[in-house]
Amino acid sequence: MIFDDRIIGLTEGYDWVSIDIFDTLLVRPYVEPKDLFVHIEKEYDSPGFCRERMDAERRNRDPENGEVTFDAIYEDIDPRYSHLRSAELEFENRSVVPKVIRDTFAELASGKNVILVSDMYLPTDFIRDLLERNGITGFKDILISGDIGVNKHFGKLFTYALDRFGISPSELIHIGDNPRSDGSVPESLGIRTIHTERPIDEYAKTHPKEMRYYRRRKSPERSIIVSMDMLYWLENRDEGFWRSVSHRFGGPIVTDYCNYIHDNAHDDELKLFVARDGWNLIRVYDVLFGIGQSEYVYAPRILNLALYEDYETNRKYRKYRDVLMSEFCPCKNDDPDSWFDENEDTILKRREVMSKRYASMLDVKTHGIDKVRLVDVTTMKYSSQKLISKFLPGKDVSGIYYNILVDDPKIPHVGYHIRNRKLRFDNHTNIMEFFMSSPEPPIAGLDGDLKPIYMKPHPCEQERLNIYNDVTSGEIDYAERMRSIFGKNIPRIGFDDIKGWLHVLVYGSDTETRRRLTDMKWPVDSKHMEYISMIFHPRDTFYHMKKTVLDIMWYVSLSLK
Repeated sequence: MIFDDRIIGLTEGYDWVSIDIFDTLLVRPYVEPKDLFVHIEKEYDSPGFCRERMDAERRNRDPENGEVTFDAIYEDIDPRYSHLRSAELEFENRSVVPKVIRDTFAELASGKNVILVSDMYLPTDFIRDLLERNGITGFKDILISGDIGVNKHFGKLFTYALDRFGISPSELIHIGDNPRSDGSVPESLGIRTIHTERPIDEYAKTHPKEMRYYRRRKSPERSIIVSMDMLYWLENRDEGFWRSVSHRFGGPIVTDYCNYIHDNAHDDELKLFVARDGWNLIRVYDVLFGIGQSEYVYAPRILNLALYEDYETNRKYRKYRDVLMSEFCPCKNDDPDSWFDENEDTILKRREVMSKRYASMLDVKTHGIDKVRLVDVTTMKYSSQKLISKFLPGKDVSGIYYNILVDDPKIPHVGYHIRNRKLRFDNHTNIMEFFMSSPEPPIAGLDGDLKPIYMKPHPCEQERLNIYNDVTSGEIDYAERMRSIFGKNIPRIGFDDIKGWLHVLVYGSDTETRRRLTDMKWPVDSKHMEYISMIFHPRDTFYHMKKTVLDIMWYVSLSLK
């Protein structure tokens, strides 16, 4: 049991309650305390810090009382790491008190004398400020072993508390998670105890696959992902399916990509988030880094075909010509070949009007800014970047993409993930794109005012539209939680660990979750008429076999170049 409202009944009859702090009230955003040191080591590029930090603590513990202070640790630590003292305090400052724990504490403190006790090297004032900032107030006192010089582990901190407040052991009940220092030791003094679980241990009982994801390759990145999921589980167990799935899995995907965007875009650059994939991205980006130089822009495929310089080539190919017909031809029953030949003047005028309006729209969005970063999700031909570059001839336009299928060195861009020549069948592209879409139907084109003209949604598409506001809401909620804990220093996770986390969803889900994911379909053709399940289902076997053959052919062609 964690520190929740069940505690209230167990403390009846006691006016004095002592409560452990770390892992009972305060929760670090890591699975294991050591992960905090490993994270500092990686963040500040300081190899060996974690081991030296732990060794310095061990070297300076009082052999009689087992105590050590924060100052003593950093006075003795290897000088190469002494500058990380403030970094450690900054990282510890990210500890949180989940709402369920905060509410239980408030109820307990309102009617009892509460003493907070901890075996901890951090200074008392630092811990007091951290607790109060997290809503833990109304306690009678706080006793930290490092400052007092005695600890719970050997029982002397309990004796100190009893003497300080003039109470007997039978008048005090203690709550904490450590079997010895919060259990057998105070019990040996005649103090009744209530054992609580660390929140991460309680989470692990019902989330074995998530914990296996962490243990398979322990790292601060995976530790943060799992601990954030644990914090969500503590407080939001009754949310709807799509909001929950989107918070737990879509949130880390979109947040980490937004981090990548932020790392690769300078303050003097305008970020143009391309519809529809940019809908959730721009909203999460604004949560993480503040509303500033970012815009949502439409650059649909049909506009690229109609206005880009390869128009004359495009109209000769059937698959492009059919698309162009829907934009230019007033009667879709006409023969494309004859219609294009007979209406060249009309088409030319229409293209000129559309071009001027599109250029004007982009000029308004980018006015006074010379550098533009185009943000999109998946690309192979860079069509949106080519289109926008054409209509911003005097500006420096480069692209940022989540997933690049063909890396073109002639086009200025960076990619969160660049597909290489090694065959991979587990990148979960469909479900990744699902989490980075919008509550808009597919776009057929733009009208005279450059407003989107939407296609009539396919029934499968309509199902997605019906739930997509929950998807957006879940991802924004995750970003807000990350921002509240980490500020603007949002941890970088990376594609491989994000993909591994998606494995937990795709391969580790229960039967009901798998049913919901397979029932939700995703389009795999440009006309949005062919749909397959977001995760593998046997009914889609033929499509996957065809796709695999095409992938193999594509990789063979690359290897021959």
